[in-house]
Amino acid sequence: MSNGNHTLNASITRSIVSALALGAFTTLAQQTNSSPGAIHITERVLTEFKGWGIVPAWYDRAPALYGTGKPAAGEGSWLPKAGAEPLLVHRMLGGIGFDYFRLPVSPLTSVREGALDEARLQDLRDNLTILQKVSLQARYILTVWSPPAYMKLPDHVRWGKQEDRLQYLDPTFADGHGWDFADFFVDIAKHLRAHGFPAPAAIVPQNEPGTARTYDSCLWTKTAEQQQAWRNTAKLLRTKLDAAGFKDTLVLGPDTEGSHTQAITTLLGDFSNGKFSVLEQDSALREALGGFSFHQYSTSERIDSFRTALHAYPGKDVWMTEYSKWLGIRGELREKSSNFELDSALDTVRRMGSDFVDFRVTRWFFWRGWHVSSAADDEHLLYGPKERPQMTKLGRFFGQLCHAVRPGWRVKATTSTVPDLRADNEPIIAKHKSSGNMMSVPVDVIAFENADGTASCVVLANWKSMPRTVSLLTGLKGARATPFVTDKTRDMTAGSACTITNGKLDGDDLMLPPHSITLLVASP
Repeated sequence: MSNGNHTLNASITRSIVSALALGAFTTLAQQTNSSPGAIHITERVLTEFKGWGIVPAWYDRAPALYGTGKPAAGEGSWLPKAGAEPLLVHRMLGGIGFDYFRLPVSPLTSVREGALDEARLQDLRDNLTILQKVSLQARYILTVWSPPAYMKLPDHVRWGKQEDRLQYLDPTFADGHGWDFADFFVDIAKHLRAHGFPAPAAIVPQNEPGTARTYDSCLWTKTAEQQQAWRNTAKLLRTKLDAAGFKDTLVLGPDTEGSHTQAITTLLGDFSNGKFSVLEQDSALREALGGFSFHQYSTSERIDSFRTALHAYPGKDVWMTEYSKWLGIRGELREKSSNFELDSALDTVRRMGSDFVDFRVTRWFFWRGWHVSSAADDEHLLYGPKERPQMTKLGRFFGQLCHAVRPGWRVKATTSTVPDLRADNEPIIAKHKSSGNMMSVPVDVIAFENADGTASCVVLANWKSMPRTVSLLTGLKGARATPFVTDKTRDMTAGSACTITNGKLDGDDLMLPPHSITLLVASP
């Protein structure tokens, strides 16, 4: 037997042993067809990570009906009966380990100018009480899907469309005269403080201000008057929070969805020159915004210049405050596994990687923790009755990730020569197969490192139907590493631990099973 054949067979043997250690039930033919490559975690820090977030579930105990008779978005409220202890779903959410809870404020919290509804305030207090019981360290942010109906024109309704008429904020509720939309938020924060709750970490004036839906929503971007109303609200909110003693509560925005070059530019201005033009002209708005927030439902061909503008303002972090559905380009840039939950998890993980690598976000929020739906979907981590909730593959992944990667860790740049595993050293733009538009490519390798450089965590998403072979993994911090694998049959199943020597993962090749997510946790 030649030396070359001996080396090849030894490599195959190592691959099989490694696959068995991970519990990967793949064939020998699959193993030999996997092209090997190396992954290196560099010393370059992309951003400091500051927390995981989630919308736990809708909280409105008795939601109203829309004008069409359709239930409002509060269907499936997670609140127990008065005085009841948190149900299993709440304990499970706390067990996942989120650091921030994004809480919707019902438009019905105010039904007339200058007044707040006690029933809705009680629901909000109950919601916070539950969250404190499952996670004492968790912080919360407040936002609305629509301002109170009486503040909106032309039809004074909660939802964003009345027949064909788009609904928007009456600008007189953002002109600083009398009790306005900013006071609505400040009075809620004062009410919660008076009942012993901590101040919100941040307030977002409007969820997705560039959209008007048939559910609770409000349009702020269509006309110059609407755009100025959003800017005035942000500035007034900052001024009134400071006056009320909430100097540490940030004002975030714009919280847009869709193309970053459309909704964001209407509110913050064009960013072609490396900064947002409106912020450069409006110093009060620039000072009012404590950070930038957006939703990851679409991407832009102008990522480089957009990222430059986001980071041109020292002290203003970038928050990704909502992601759930795997739509459009996400499905076109990978093979489907034929397993719904696995496909959803793969898309979420890869798009999350793009958020950290391409946009340098510091906080990352999933859309919703639980819903009463009878089957798993791509919008929730838990589903089913509150008394017997089920956890999705994505929920179990976050249960491992959120406990492994904590605030204060750093996102590290990586390089990869493993086929089809995109890291930080590869182009971030690709052509969309259907539209031909140039869009960002999801990221398959995400590396985190703790602040003192003694532990690492690496996320590896193999979106191909063939296994991937990592023959060399370097730049790790720690003494031992344990792989956790999610694929069609497993959910963060632990494999055999291996040692780390001088930053290199020792032993056999690291095999990434077909259509899988591997979480490698390295510790001292």
